Amino acid sequence: MLLVVRTRLRELVYRANLYLAYTIYAFFEWALILFDVGFDAVTALDFEGLEFVVKDVKGASRGYVQWLPK
Repeated sequence: MLLVVRTRLRELVYRANLYLAYTIYAFFEWALILFDVGFDAVTALDFEGLEFVVKDVKGASRGYVQWLPK
């Protein structure tokens, strides 16, 4: 009888620890998601005035390029 109670108690403690571990992991994952979204928002505000321009300085977009094979 005592062995059955100890085994049952051990199973309950194991399951409780397992559920607690999943809960802590879930909170950690959601915290990472929220921190990532917050970082992206701050970065977007920080680079709001930055502009990238792609400019063809050699004229390769005007037509046929001599160094390409026909």
